[in-house]
Amino acid sequence: MMCKAMCLGIAYSSNIGGISTLPGTSPNLIFSEYLNQIYPDCNCINFGNWLLLCFPISVVMLLLTWIWLYWLFIGSE
Repeated sequence: MMCKAMCLGIAYSSNIGGISTLPGTSPNLIFSEYLNQIYPDCNCINFGNWLLLCFPISVVMLLLTWIWLYWLFIGSE
C-alpha cells in the first residue's frame, strides 16, 4: 500500500508543481505566448504574476491531495 501511495503522491505533486510555475508545463507557455500574440502591447503574463495567480491554487490542491491520500491509504484501516 505504501508503494501505491508514493507513486500517486509523486504523480499528483508533479502536476501541482507544474501548474504553479510558468515554465512548469508546455500548456502554460503556449497560453502565455498566445496571449502575447493576441494582445501584443500587454506584457501582463510573466513568471511573477503567474506564480502569484497560481500559488494559492497549488496550496489548496496540495492540501486536498494530502487529505485524499491520507483518507485513501491511512484512514481506511
